[in-house]
Amino acid sequence: MRYQQSESREPGAIAITWLTAALVATGIALRVWQYLGRSALWTDEATLANNIVGRGLRTLLLEPLAHGQAAPLGFLLIEKLAVRSFGANELALRAFPLACSIVALLLLWRVALWMLPRAVVPIVVAPFALAPPLIFFATDAKQYSGDMAVALLLLLLALELGTRELGARRAVVIAVSGAAVVWLSQPAVLVVAGLAAVLIASALLAGEHRRAGALAAVTGVWALSALAVAGVSLARLEPGTHRLMYTFWSDGFWPMSLVHGEGVWWPFQRTASLLSHQLAVPPLAGTIGTIVVLAGGI
Repeated sequence: MRYQQSESREPGAIAITWLTAALVATGIALRVWQYLGRSALWTDEATLANNIVGRGLRTLLLEPLAHGQAAPLGFLLIEKLAVRSFGANELALRAFPLACSIVALLLLWRVALWMLPRAVVPIVVAPFALAPPLIFFATDAKQYSGDMAVALLLLLLALELGTRELGARRAVVIAVSGAAVVWLSQPAVLVVAGLAAVLIASALLAGEHRRAGALAAVTGVWALSALAVAGVSLARLEPGTHRLMYTFWSDGFWPMSLVHGEGVWWPFQRTASLLSHQLAVPPLAGTIGTIVVLAGGI
């Protein structure tokens, strides 16, 4: 992995920093504006909200959700507390997703500064801050913005693990932090698996076997917690909901067979599609950008 940690001294660095800050501020303002618009809950929000508002805390956390819904326990707990504190209304239900979206935007800025040359950071931040789908889902009473925030926080923690000295106190703090935040996101188990594999493999390839063991211990705590989240989530699904989720999200996973061309090109096509639909990047530019990013990572 490549990291950019030192402060940039190149000409125009201050202007680039201000440009990035303006993009982040604009992204936050657009999310708050969307939130204050207080639009009516759409179907998927309303069905999850019905579970949150209509159930007691014990039933909400321990029994399968109705109406074909699924959500991580941490998210449900925070949403229930928000409703109890501020009432059963759109603003209360959407407050935590809004906060997660803003945190995700700030985390992306931090990660981009860490990993990329400063001049490239606005190019990364701009689509994330301004894309209409991300602004819309920032105030959606669902866990999606929390998934983004957790993924970026885990990435930031992984950068800490991969590039700085790993003392006992730092290792404990990072291990506990990662293990806690995964309870806000069901897909976090996939993020943890990828980050752990890269961290441990990088240390082993560098001949740092002792460090690899320490990294395995920290990410192992993340993995155990993430597996617990996945296990609890699966156990709480009704059979019909399980089939629905499996079918609905099946196109988000790489086909098992690489014999056919569709399987070989799936990572490029899928990433380009996500850039196009989620970040409003033109399909051709998204495809070229995907190839460049994947080639650069290799």
